[in-house]
Amino acid sequence: MLSARSTLVLTRHKILEAGLEVLEKDGAHGISMRKLAKRLDVTATAIYHYFDGRESLLEAIVDEVCSKIVSQAPREGGWKEQLRGLMISMVSQSLEHPRASVWSITTYARRAPVMSLQEAIFGILLEAGFPPDRADHVKGAVLRVCVGHLVLHEAAARDWTELPADRYPHFHAVEAARLQADQVEHFKFALDAVLAGLPEPNQGDDPTA
Repeated sequence: MLSARSTLVLTRHKILEAGLEVLEKDGAHGISMRKLAKRLDVTATAIYHYFDGRESLLEAIVDEVCSKIVSQAPREGGWKEQLRGLMISMVSQSLEHPRASVWSITTYARRAPVMSLQEAIFGILLEAGFPPDRADHVKGAVLRVCVGHLVLHEAAARDWTELPADRYPHFHAVEAARLQADQVEHFKFALDAVLAGLPEPNQGDDPTA
């Protein structure tokens, strides 16, 4: 049975927070109802009160991540300003849990939670006047910058100091500086370079050429 303390503090939000932390640390395979119950000091039955099972929980975690991204994105300005704001919101939120975010976006690419993010991107582009095929090209370009940034950030968080400095002096010099940099500003540099190279909807240029 649940203790009085556990009954008072357990909420759907707390379960999602704990699940996101486990997903970030151990990956999707590390999540189980029993492990979360132990982490939250409750019984597994208590978690099943909020979620039907592991898959339901994972989808809710992804939905939580994507909902924050879309809800905090700006709605004003031209299409580049709106798209830039949405991508910055995506990276800002995702940098808190880069491993979990990359997993969410790639694994659930065609499922409801992540589709809300893609729907927001397509909405900006189609309303700006892009034809569907070019809207897809633009979406792909900016999402690759976002996901690539998160993947590289997560990989770089590993212990790179074990690499011999005498063999990789340039890497050590650059990596030390990178780790001290604001990662959102680091991302903006790449994003702005991509956005600057994208044609306006009425230019008619093929962005893949």
